[in-house]
Amino acid sequence: MDKEPEDKIIGKTEKPPVPAPPPQEGQEGKTGQPLVPWISFYKGTPAHKKIWMEAIYLTALLFLFPLLMYLTWINWLEFWKDPHYHHAVSLHLYAWLGGSLGGVLFDLKWLVYGVAKRVWLEDKQWWRYLTPHMSGAMAFLFILLLKSDVIKIFDRGALDKPSAVAGMACLIGYFSDKATGKLAEVAKTLFGETTETEFGKDTPQSNPETQPPNNQHQDGD
Repeated sequence: MDKEPEDKIIGKTEKPPVPAPPPQEGQEGKTGQPLVPWISFYKGTPAHKKIWMEAIYLTALLFLFPLLMYLTWINWLEFWKDPHYHHAVSLHLYAWLGGSLGGVLFDLKWLVYGVAKRVWLEDKQWWRYLTPHMSGAMAFLFILLLKSDVIKIFDRGALDKPSAVAGMACLIGYFSDKATGKLAEVAKTLFGETTETEFGKDTPQSNPETQPPNNQHQDGD
């Protein structure tokens, strides 16, 4: 009688296949294209944990700010009994929270970019941690200037709607560098040009026509 194969014997189970080793750089995949180095560049380094901490922090903020806007909309804590007062205060809260949300989106984009391009730097951690909050403050200031007609871009009546304020603030927070440039134009109009001094560019440029001659206002005259 022929001997049955070992995998047919009662109680004998077939051994699972041994997984193939991971492909190495330079090997060809199924498509015939050379494989790229797919293992994480930061794996096994102290930076790997810090990158995860940043990702968790920003992801938490990504959900936190919309939640705070919703709680403001429904007046969850009932801070403001007067509907008119609630509407006025909530618009400014939407400005800050919307700008912070835009900063989070911008921050997440650059975290992904830095890790993917292998240019993540520990020295920029505080910049990434604080960018959402700086963007919120920037959007809050910009919305105030828009509502007061100091900066005229469109009808200020459009900013009486919560959705418009939140959307505009989110846009300002995402493009906070461009918003800063616009504020620099406003500051230039209000305070005039600046000139190089030993202390930097903080001194208003003097008008030669309004300055006294060099031989006046000297000691001893």
